[in-house]
Amino acid sequence: MRFLFVSLLLVTIFYFLSGRALFRAEIIFFNVGQGDSFALRTPGGKVIVVDGGPDWSCLYYLGKWLGFGRRQIDILIFTHDHNDHFAALPEILMRYRVGRIFLPARLSDSSKSYLETSWSSDFVVPENLNENKCFNLEANCHLCLFPPSAEFLSAKDENDLSMVLHFACDSLSLVAAGDAGEKRERQLLSLDFNWHAQVFKASHHGSASANSEEFLRAVSPLAMIFSVGASNKYKHPAVEIIERARRLGIKMWRTDQMGSILLYANNRQLFFKSGGF
Repeated sequence: MRFLFVSLLLVTIFYFLSGRALFRAEIIFFNVGQGDSFALRTPGGKVIVVDGGPDWSCLYYLGKWLGFGRRQIDILIFTHDHNDHFAALPEILMRYRVGRIFLPARLSDSSKSYLETSWSSDFVVPENLNENKCFNLEANCHLCLFPPSAEFLSAKDENDLSMVLHFACDSLSLVAAGDAGEKRERQLLSLDFNWHAQVFKASHHGSASANSEEFLRAVSPLAMIFSVGASNKYKHPAVEIIERARRLGIKMWRTDQMGSILLYANNRQLFFKSGGF
């Protein structure tokens, strides 16, 4: 009886310290200004972190979201080698045990050096995908990754080298295409794949060079997330993208206006919280 009481007490303490409901799929977009960093969690507790923003600000939000004592990340994904997606990744590798890491198709010597000096001796060898791959994370939960096809590997525009992902877990789903532009979107649409998802992370922070109507219709999201900095010099998100999303009936949420954005689903309904958590 005493053992049962202690066990229940420990579970209760963990619940309140972590500040997080257990056993549900979640997506969180960290408020990192003009950059990208977000994370996924499965009902079974697997954690996927995507990109590291332009500075270390995602470390604060990541720690709060993961909760007390959590130092394990199952998968770390670096979509493409631009500074506004990279800054905190070396520090994440130093602070957390990472199970697998997927690196972009093209990586500068400086980025490679920073990463190599960060991971621990028991670190799993980083992976470079050269073909599309889907992972069964757990029951009713998968992650599909789409590296750039051969036609983009020699492209000057590194945005089109972005790793694209589709996450579907229970009744929560997401498409995120890094900074990929319309040319890459057309190639993705040529694949035999169902791109539908409840949530779409606006590509290239809502740039007019991405987020084509054809791709948005294929994804058919309920909500579109813009990871942008306040009054950024690029004027992201573009007015025409905002108007396009509004015309298609897509809800729009922005980190510059709402802070970090947490999403989860219940009975196929999408719920969100925003702020500093």
